[in-house]
Amino acid sequence: MRAKVLLKRVAIGLAIVVGVLLLAGGSVTSYFWIKDAPERAKAKREAREFLGDMTAEINGWNALKEVDFTPSTLSLEGLEHKLNRPVVLKSTENTVTLGWICGGKQCAVFASFPVASEQNLKADAVPMSLTIIRPPFASERTVGIAGIHVGETAEQVAGDLDKRHLILDRKGWTALEEGWKLHWGEMDGKINVLLLLNEKVIQEITQRKTQS
Repeated sequence: MRAKVLLKRVAIGLAIVVGVLLLAGGSVTSYFWIKDAPERAKAKREAREFLGDMTAEINGWNALKEVDFTPSTLSLEGLEHKLNRPVVLKSTENTVTLGWICGGKQCAVFASFPVASEQNLKADAVPMSLTIIRPPFASERTVGIAGIHVGETAEQVAGDLDKRHLILDRKGWTALEEGWKLHWGEMDGKINVLLLLNEKVIQEITQRKTQS
């Protein structure tokens, strides 16, 4: 009889201990849940902003018609005519970078100009570089530079270069007219990035920096 009473008391005691531990564990979990609430809210807000920005960029890209830029006639006015007004992405002591088809701070098209301020930009300003990046999950569009388009394969580009007697300096680099060079990057076998460089303007900037 005493053994049964003792076992019953032990069982009750264990139940009380387990209950206390569960309550304590729940309290600790609740504490950290409440404590981390601001961080979770921040992460959710950033995720929503990121998805919203990406969606805006994709929609802007998908709305594009056929666009092809010719280096010899490239200017701010021409970019605005084909892509509408840009946003200022970055302004430094010597250059201003403008963006088109943007979602937040990410843009599918951006160009850098060798001027100290966007206020100094003129309609006929020639960029020192032009970059086109197809947004992830965006539809294929005929967007390119000098007839080389995002979405083409490297083999298609190489064949086209032969037809037009253009020079492939090294993998992914093509020499164009009047000191322009074009570089492309690939993903899944297709071009998804085009980078156009105005070597003449870049050399002039480099020389000015060296002399100053």
